[in-house]
Amino acid sequence: MSVADLRLRELFEASKALEIFGKGREFTVNATGSAFGVITRTFYTDGRPTEYKLTSGDPGESQAQWTEQKLIVETKTARGSRLTETFEISPDRNHLIVSVKLVGGRARPILIRRVYDRETSQRAING
Repeated sequence: MSVADLRLRELFEASKALEIFGKGREFTVNATGSAFGVITRTFYTDGRPTEYKLTSGDPGESQAQWTEQKLIVETKTARGSRLTETFEISPDRNHLIVSVKLVGGRARPILIRRVYDRETSQRAING
């Protein structure tokens, strides 16, 4: 199975955890704990695009930006599909909400929303 196929499946089958690392205008997201392995993506919020394949043979380009305390990543593919991922922290700051919207192709638009619990340093140390 290709990396692109793994990423598409990961959209529908949530990873157990997300690790997010930021440095300046660069963010790296590791989707971990999945049967499909670790899927790593890096986004830039300074206007630089990131090449990305949504499905095998359908190359695209991702652009990320901050809007109202949300990191929004838009991926447009050569075939016209559009994937929008929104990462936001809940008001209580204990959850990460990830919304994924896929539009294009022959299927109806798909919207998936996931909520991840925040792992504190103490929980990570004590397991």
